Amino acid sequence: MKLGRFDETAEQFLDFARCQRPDGSYYGTSGTCRKGKPVSEADVAKLKKAARKGNKKAKLAVEVVEGRKTKAQAKKELAKAEVKETKPKAKKDSAKPEPKNEKGTYSPRETKGKVGGKAKRVKDGFGEDPSAFDPALIQQKIDRVKASKKSAKDKAAMLKALERRKSQAEQNQKFLTDLEQNLPKGTKLEVSDGGVTMTSKTPGGEKISSTFSPQMGYAFKINDSFNAGSVQDRKSQVQVALQVRNHYDALVKSLPTGHRVETSAYTEDGKGAMRQKAYEKMGFSSGKPGSPIFAVKQADGTMSPGGTGKKASKAWTDQMGDPNSMWFAEDEQTKLWMQIVFGIEG
Repeated sequence: MKLGRFDETAEQFLDFARCQRPDGSYYGTSGTCRKGKPVSEADVAKLKKAARKGNKKAKLAVEVVEGRKTKAQAKKELAKAEVKETKPKAKKDSAKPEPKNEKGTYSPRETKGKVGGKAKRVKDGFGEDPSAFDPALIQQKIDRVKASKKSAKDKAAMLKALERRKSQAEQNQKFLTDLEQNLPKGTKLEVSDGGVTMTSKTPGGEKISSTFSPQMGYAFKINDSFNAGSVQDRKSQVQVALQVRNHYDALVKSLPTGHRVETSAYTEDGKGAMRQKAYEKMGFSSGKPGSPIFAVKQADGTMSPGGTGKKASKAWTDQMGDPNSMWFAEDEQTKLWMQIVFGIEG
């Protein structure tokens, strides 16, 4: 029981002196022990029971009753105890700890040096639907549907789809704004219906390009190639790795919580197994080198594994229907070419 919530019996004993007559009976008074109202033995028993259970106020009252403390001593001791109890405890977690970069999770670091830039949106890069980053355009469609003479059933279906697209466009808009702010100065950022492309050069002149799309996932190239062989010396390799990391860290920090990212370990240069091991330590799911693997943005800013197999693949594609996720426009012609080139439905 916390201080300040004691029963009235304890309060009474601290406010009144406890006196014992020669015949053994007790009485309390606000003055000296000459006369007063007797206090029952039942009250004394109740008080002692509360004291045995840890009631600080009751314990002090018993000591007053039994003559081991004066009222003044008891109240002084109680006041100290109340101050100690009500004093705010120092919070061990008052400052947010840095996320632990353990196997199976990935914590983006703060980008060093100057950050921030402006994205270049490729002309006509949004296919037949330029509204992917413009919620206002979708709102116009919503208003037209509401004003149309379509049936209530048709309106409801169309409005549901449009409201989802509007919410996703807002997520796209925020994502792009955050990405512009998180990328290091000098990074070129382009946006098209295929996703975003981040491009920069190392101090040694190596070209780094990273791409991301909710539909196509995450990938990167070195000197326009997935192959690692174009960079030989250790110094250049470190510079390249740091640049790729800067791109990915900016991407992770800009993604909405819960967003799933897909990638795969490139295998054509014989280094797929090594890449797969590294991906698994960086928050991606386990899998066979070259197969799709997934990571999910957590509320604390880290990336954690997003499952394996068909279930994980379905969760990744299903997020395109989630209003709190993102969506980049793909026109019908692009989808048909996806089916022609890759043998899959776009």
